[in-house]
Amino acid sequence: MDIIVTTHKVVAEHYRADGSIEWAVPPLRALLEIMIDGTSREGWDLTSPEFRALFERENILSSSWYAARLDAKVARDSHQAQQAIEDLTRFYTAENNEEVIERLGIEGGAPNAYVSVSLNGGPEIDRTRTREADPNPTYRETKYVLLKELEGLLTLTPMEDNGSLPPSRLGTTRFDLSSLHENPSPGRMNKAIMYSDEPVGSIMYSLDYFPIMKPEVGPDGQLMPLPETAAGVLRLTLHQARALPKSAGVRAKSGRKACLKLNKKLVRETNVVQEPVDPVFEDVSELLVIERFGSTVTVDIVEPHQTKDDTVMASLTVKIDDIIQASKRKQDWFPFPGNEDARMRLSLIHI
Repeated sequence: MDIIVTTHKVVAEHYRADGSIEWAVPPLRALLEIMIDGTSREGWDLTSPEFRALFERENILSSSWYAARLDAKVARDSHQAQQAIEDLTRFYTAENNEEVIERLGIEGGAPNAYVSVSLNGGPEIDRTRTREADPNPTYRETKYVLLKELEGLLTLTPMEDNGSLPPSRLGTTRFDLSSLHENPSPGRMNKAIMYSDEPVGSIMYSLDYFPIMKPEVGPDGQLMPLPETAAGVLRLTLHQARALPKSAGVRAKSGRKACLKLNKKLVRETNVVQEPVDPVFEDVSELLVIERFGSTVTVDIVEPHQTKDDTVMASLTVKIDDIIQASKRKQDWFPFPGNEDARMRLSLIHI
């Protein structure tokens, strides 16, 4: 044991001698110091809770050591990207390269752009259609975003559609939602599109905030019922399905997921449930509906595939008003057309 401890100390002292101990991740740096001196520079030994906590993933990711390496990677990647742009520009503008440029498909030109909508840089909520090869694309589209509070940032991100390749971010512009408290309809705005803290263009859009009505208190102190409206928020719960058709062969026990559509537009997909016949989802969605009357909800129960399109095992389309009326009758099971046994349990609240 003494030989092992002495060997560890000699090896660790080499890292201190050449200074590389300062480059080590914090738990390894502390361990090397303990191997040399018996304690770390903080006074911790192998049994110290503070030393053992250094090995936890969250502590490493929040350390200044990790932050410095992220900054170095960003700087290196930025330098490499800038160098690639300069090299490509030099090649593109050089004489006698026209044939190669055409063959490689790097002619350049205006992007095939669309605008992605999100909150606080989170998952995409919606997007515009793509305008092909247009340096100044015009969309004239209206998008609806459901807000639970007027906090955070509305993010508009122009993207380039690269076909089968992942899209490229062209820049970002943000709007502070808290400002809607004082001015719920700021109207038309022209905001700079920023990329790497530099303006690279501008985007013109208009914004209006429509708060949900709150019930008033009547003379008796009770909340008065809200008037019937066509617009509002729907809280739809997909509870479970029963007696779904089975797949044949090796996929007989494969999982199922539910795809929810509002007026034939996909708005949500549940997680895959590993129960092919009687899957339980208990998935809640909140949907903004501008015109409730005549609007429909579609639930597709699908068998997901990795190498081909998903298979729709059962599909159900119901009018929103029919679900609301059924809920009043305490009815929440709806049959899948074309299958006398398969059915879907769902409930809906109109807020």
